[in-house]
Amino acid sequence: MAKKSLFLLLAPLLRFSRDQVISVAWLLAVVFILGLIGIADSPLCLAVEAPPAQHELPETLLQHEFSDPAGEKHQLARWSGDVVVLFFLGTECPVANTYIPEIHALAEKFSPESLATEKPVNGADAAKNPIKLPIRWVGVHSDPTVTGEAAAQHAQDFRWKSPVLLDSEQTLAAALGAKVLGQVVVLHKGQILYRGRIDDRFSTNGKRRSTPSQRDLENLLGALAADKQVAFQETAAYGCPIFSQRKPPILPKNSSTEVK
Repeated sequence: MAKKSLFLLLAPLLRFSRDQVISVAWLLAVVFILGLIGIADSPLCLAVEAPPAQHELPETLLQHEFSDPAGEKHQLARWSGDVVVLFFLGTECPVANTYIPEIHALAEKFSPESLATEKPVNGADAAKNPIKLPIRWVGVHSDPTVTGEAAAQHAQDFRWKSPVLLDSEQTLAAALGAKVLGQVVVLHKGQILYRGRIDDRFSTNGKRRSTPSQRDLENLLGALAADKQVAFQETAAYGCPIFSQRKPPILPKNSSTEVK
């Protein structure tokens, strides 16, 4: 019975030449491999868990100067007292562009004016409620092909009003462990608090939910606004890959720690 079934399965192949059979086999192998790595479903995007990186940023990175689209220089050190949300933008990344309105909504929700209208956390006195938590929203272009003009046009097209940094050498992306456009990294006092997705709107295989069930970034900012202790957190982010054209990350002198 097994031999008969095997014959019926292979019988159609007997009508083809040897070269045709080999071609079909190669085609099936390629389709199988593409299915495994997810390219068949999404040619531009992927889900990546960033490799471990040190949570404390080296002073050399904080003092490094990054240009904005107008050519002005900025240092992360100037915002070290703030909670800094770095959002990795992409002029042609559909995932990153989809999340820009969500970033705008979160920036509004956690603005000092909005927090000031909320009730004190856990019944605390208004004076003790940390409503003045400074949150700095910064866009980052880690695509070396994005020029200042292109970044400025993208900001205008999507009404992005927060600062934008050009990470053309991908120094910032490498040091922070960012792998895809559309993800965020949250910093505070020279430490990485969070790295990963904004929410679970996109699953790791690229399927999109109409409404996210887990709002990771919003929950983190809510905990910070409530003056809660927050340990480092990380989630897998889905987005357009930051292609590997990076230069070595900035590390302190005489440091043996490697940030990938």
